[in-house]
Amino acid sequence: MTLAHKNGLALEYATVEDAEAIAPLFFLSFHDHAYFRRMMPDSAEGRDAWADLFRFACKDPYTVCLKVTDEKTGEIISHGRWVRPKKRVEDEQPGHEEQRWSALDPYLDTETADALFGSFARNRQEMMEERRHYYMELLMTAGKHKGRGAGGLILEYGTELADEEQVECYIDASPAGRPLYERHGFVFSKQEKLPMDYHYNFGIRKSKAEKK
Repeated sequence: MTLAHKNGLALEYATVEDAEAIAPLFFLSFHDHAYFRRMMPDSAEGRDAWADLFRFACKDPYTVCLKVTDEKTGEIISHGRWVRPKKRVEDEQPGHEEQRWSALDPYLDTETADALFGSFARNRQEMMEERRHYYMELLMTAGKHKGRGAGGLILEYGTELADEEQVECYIDASPAGRPLYERHGFVFSKQEKLPMDYHYNFGIRKSKAEKK
């Protein structure tokens, strides 16, 4: 099912059958920075772990798994995951369950990974508290395809869902990704320094109803 088209790209739901094609996208998207090359070096075992992680996410009823495909080549060039809001305010926020990322543990550098994932959980809790919201958990685009609008398709889909439910969106963004999120209405109010003098950004997008 095609959800949207733009610039020769198609946005669709991703399925478990896409796991092997999506697994390399972390390395193709983030390994332009030394922080991520140290955090998780590229290896066949690491790609297998990413595929396992993706299969877990696809089976999670709270997770919307998306892919962007080049319509000319059929190549999956981008993958994004939106975590839906919890059903009741008193429920736990979905999206930071330990098993979501545990497949990667044997292949991660402890110092950089613990700092990064710890900042994700801590800042989301501090900024969103118990409010229901959509969480942009992950967005990856192969480096040679960045700038074509793939990430924008994934962001637009999730923010439209959030506007329909009249809830906020939350994001943790790399320095390179921050301008894209700002163009889609995210406002960044926090930044955290990580090892290797790397910084991550944390922001919120209000729903259209809240902006009026």
